Amino acid sequence: MKGKYLLTVAIAGALCALVLWYFNNNRNSAEQIVLHYPTVQKPKTRATTESPVSSGPITICSTVTKSHKTYIDDWLITLQHKQQVESWDQFIHQLPVCLQSLAHDYMHYKMALTELDPNLDIHERFEALTALQKQHFSHPVIHAWFQDENSWHGHTLTRWHILSDKTLSDDIRNSLLDAHISQLPDAQRQIIESSLRFFELKNNWHGMNHNQFSANFGDEAAQRLVTLQSKQQLWLQRIKHYKQAHQAIVAQAPIEQHSERITTLKHNLFNSNELKRLDVILASEQAQSP
Repeated sequence: MKGKYLLTVAIAGALCALVLWYFNNNRNSAEQIVLHYPTVQKPKTRATTESPVSSGPITICSTVTKSHKTYIDDWLITLQHKQQVESWDQFIHQLPVCLQSLAHDYMHYKMALTELDPNLDIHERFEALTALQKQHFSHPVIHAWFQDENSWHGHTLTRWHILSDKTLSDDIRNSLLDAHISQLPDAQRQIIESSLRFFELKNNWHGMNHNQFSANFGDEAAQRLVTLQSKQQLWLQRIKHYKQAHQAIVAQAPIEQHSERITTLKHNLFNSNELKRLDVILASEQAQSP
């Protein structure tokens, strides 16, 4: 049973990787690199007296760290709020001079990402994104900005390779996934294990009792889940009752009365919000029927 859950989690992690770019950089262990002060031509169409993102840029102009990426992202968010992000190059002077070259590379990298073929599989996408990252950033900058994310998504790619290997039996595949997840760094393993508990709850909560809920999620959550479980059972009984009454109308009433009687039946059994839920359920069942 555990292997099935791990398989589900691995698939979810692999799908999430489709929209992200990362690659492992094992050749350069530098955590920081000295920032130089490039000459950046400020746009003549904008006044250069606009307030910078930070009133104290001196301390940030030392060595590149992940905080610099956060600083640039905050600048982009500010531009988005002002609906100015498409003209980012006209506002780049708001950043400390030592970050302007990095911000320029970062923006061109983000634009290049939008041009990637959306039909690439995960492995092909990682290769394309790796090439783009190398094209726009130095190895030390990649290490400083993306080390944690690269590690996470490198492991995601490993899980994808395990899942896509058709030569593996289910038992071997699940054993490899178990072994892989057990060797993850603590933070990553905890995320996977939390996801595992979520999928376990999602797939099996209808058949779990209070003790099982409590052992996995605590007493307070167990009580809420048992209450929700009871409400769900009552809801399913009401849907069953509606379907039986619906079948009786179709079988016994004149055809010209079907629509009116079924509408009356719905409004007698469900309120307006419940009717929306019912319509979604019935539409889904109809779509799945042969």
